[in-house]
Amino acid sequence: MRKIEKDLLVVPQSLYDNSTRNGKKTNRKRKILMCSTSRYKKAYDECYKWNDIQNELSRIYHNKCVYCEEKITRVNAINLSGKEEISHTVEHYRPKSKYGWLAFSWDNLLWCCKRCTDIKSDKFEIKNQKVNYSKSFDSKIHNSTKEYNSLEEPKMVHPELEDVMDKLIFDIKGNIFSLDDRVQYTIDCCGLNRDYLKIKRKNIYDEFLNKIKDALAQKNQELFYSIVLKFKKDSENMDNEFIAFCNWIVKNLTHH
Repeated sequence: MRKIEKDLLVVPQSLYDNSTRNGKKTNRKRKILMCSTSRYKKAYDECYKWNDIQNELSRIYHNKCVYCEEKITRVNAINLSGKEEISHTVEHYRPKSKYGWLAFSWDNLLWCCKRCTDIKSDKFEIKNQKVNYSKSFDSKIHNSTKEYNSLEEPKMVHPELEDVMDKLIFDIKGNIFSLDDRVQYTIDCCGLNRDYLKIKRKNIYDEFLNKIKDALAQKNQELFYSIVLKFKKDSENMDNEFIAFCNWIVKNLTHH
């Protein structure tokens, strides 16, 4: 998990009132009312999935999952049973099943791989009383998360509001955990220790270590430092996968 910068003043057109697609208006205000006064309806499940929203989220998140940091191909894969498997989704920080009126809120929409969002589902524990819909929300639809968080104190980390890099702990086997309760809650809710993610993180460490060992075996100090410097540079490139893990390696292992 890395902190993501999103400009809440630059909202995709599809989330505005009166924007159209295929000649039909989004009628967002009506959708908000429906979602806030009755059970969330699938008929109102399309607006936040439109291409301009997905494209902008993909750009902001460097086309990586907000939680696991794996690259999102946006090309649906074929699973072992021969069925098409969706690779990505627009994730709701506050689940739309519990906060229907936030289904179209720009600051509630995240870019996520399908596996993380399936595991997360509608998990969202809060310390205080749940916020309910009120008409005053309509004027702050795209910028309400900070206020809601201050009132509810959720356990789930919001990656656009919080930098938890210093609270993430890894090991050389690719495991991730934290001594911070909220960060650990997020790790558990999103299944960030599932096996294939640990393997991918471990492979990064093993590849780096093998290069270091080769340089040391050759007694090539110049090569050694070039490998370390390149790894540090790559760990700062937000387009790369598993930046949080790479930063942990830089911070904890490269000085030994």
